[in-house]
Amino acid sequence: MKRRDYFMLPNEIFSLGLKPRDFAVLACLIRHKDNENDNCYPSRDLISKECCIKIKTVDAALKELKNL
Repeated sequence: MKRRDYFMLPNEIFSLGLKPRDFAVLACLIRHKDNENDNCYPSRDLISKECCIKIKTVDAALKELKNL
């Protein structure tokens, strides 16, 4: 199994004007993206734990990101 110690964010993410919670959630989604087919299915609970935010906040961030 290949160990991943880092992941890359596209430069475009910095020009989206995201709130910190939205930025963190988007970074988390990119972190969990499958590089072979661009699928991404982390649970809301996992996102909540990794971003240190409540699930309700994850839901709000996901709603905002859908509107981009």
